[in-house]
Amino acid sequence: LAEAVSTDAAAAPYVNNPRGLALFVYGGRADLGNRPATTDGWEFRGNGQIQITGRGLFLRLGEMLCIDLAGNPDLALALDTSVDIAVMGMTRGVFTGRALDDYF
Repeated sequence: LAEAVSTDAAAAPYVNNPRGLALFVYGGRADLGNRPATTDGWEFRGNGQIQITGRGLFLRLGEMLCIDLAGNPDLALALDTSVDIAVMGMTRGVFTGRALDDYF
């Protein structure tokens, strides 16, 4: 990102434009499960208390919690869902690849 937006002129389109910035930074990122030429970069930007990011993580956590999180990413903003995401993510090692039980 720093190389792509290294001047004030290059950064200007993203000033006061969070949607444009999210699409630039996260759009089409296959490593996050985001599809190219879609609004995935905006829809699946950091969200909720844990700031989950990327279509892939929304899909995975939604399946674990039996909710359509990818179909409605704003569900991650609800405190009860956000807490469920945090607990599920930490106990199953979703965020780091290591579950809490690995440390006890």
